[in-house]
Amino acid sequence: GSSAATSHGSSAAAAAPPHALHPLLTSLRSVRERLTRRRKKRILILISDTGGGHRASAQALAGLIGRQHGESIEVSIVDVWTNY
Repeated sequence: GSSAATSHGSSAAAAAPPHALHPLLTSLRSVRERLTRRRKKRILILISDTGGGHRASAQALAGLIGRQHGESIEVSIVDVWTNY
């Protein structure tokens, strides 16, 4: 009866051609990318590039964070005296 029709309708939807699913897959990828971007942590390292090794230390720290966390963390180094 109706349960056979419902079951048949489900398998017809599951067997939809790939081009019919394209808009849905594109939308899901977009949502995933936005959620991934939101989860990306950002670290701001403020330095005073006055010759005391601040930049080298900041770069070493940023490199370590990059190696341990990859693309999940964005590290920025800003010289407060030069940039502001």
